[in-house]
Amino acid sequence: MSSSIDKNLTEKLKQLMAGAGSRKQQDTSQVQAVEHNWRRPYYFSGTQLKKLDDFTKKFTAAIAEKFVALCRGNFNVKIVSITQYFAEELIAPTIGNKTQDYYLVFGADPARPCGFIGIPPQTAAIWVTQLLGGSETGKEEARNLSQLEESFLLDSASAIVEVFSGSHNAFKFKPAKNFTRGQLPLELRGIEEVCKIAFSVERTEPKSVSEAYILMPCKEFEPVIRYITQPSAKSSAEDISKAITEHLQKMTVSVTAGFAGATLAFGELLNLQPGDILLLDKKVTDAVELTVENRIMFRGLPAKSAGRQAVIITELCRNASQKEG
Repeated sequence: MSSSIDKNLTEKLKQLMAGAGSRKQQDTSQVQAVEHNWRRPYYFSGTQLKKLDDFTKKFTAAIAEKFVALCRGNFNVKIVSITQYFAEELIAPTIGNKTQDYYLVFGADPARPCGFIGIPPQTAAIWVTQLLGGSETGKEEARNLSQLEESFLLDSASAIVEVFSGSHNAFKFKPAKNFTRGQLPLELRGIEEVCKIAFSVERTEPKSVSEAYILMPCKEFEPVIRYITQPSAKSSAEDISKAITEHLQKMTVSVTAGFAGATLAFGELLNLQPGDILLLDKKVTDAVELTVENRIMFRGLPAKSAGRQAVIITELCRNASQKEG
């Protein structure tokens, strides 16, 4: 075989380039892509969000019952949204702009609150009117509440916190004694993940709709979203070792026999034809290398057995080396 590039090389290269150029291009014009919002955390997995959704359904049903008892009417409470934020998304808009929402913090330890319920001023006006038995229109304007009205609103918000806490046996939350206004009532770090659960309270007759929300760091929802595993019988170290060994013995491992190699120029490769002889870089008496996971583990001699290619193991490579290439 000649080592020089023959006169047909140019033609063969043209054929290769033509073949590459004729490959059908994939049509991506109809591919639908969802933009990933890097400014939103993804603390909860899909399964965990389903658990959180089940929890909120129980929570909203209990709130509806509480409003029926407090205001004597037909109420329907629904989840508006469950949104995850980085704390900085909530902190930044409040700096220099005092919020007028009514905040009631809660937690298992009154000195260390872990969340709060937020009530916008218009919602506060609607709830107070309902609690006092007034005929609200559902379009009450935000206004400053009197001391008496604020005390009624505090009772209502405290009842919602108690319902929220009672919706899971791991929660032992207690509401604060007073509202906070003007700034967020929790100390949140910029990259801390928080979850905001917004819900609507709809009264059927007279018809009115109001909204409020509960906010807690995502980590505080762990009792709700965590996976529950069944306790298993304890196994001894010997049983565990035996089980691992039995599992390993059943695993399949790929063993590759490397006879030799050769280095060719690109032109020589293109000129190879059936019947050509390719000289390798080893003698026929040299050992064959057997590799496992790209490491030389054994050496042996080529052979035949039952009409199949075989290798007779002659050497165990205790210091297995990484095979190059």
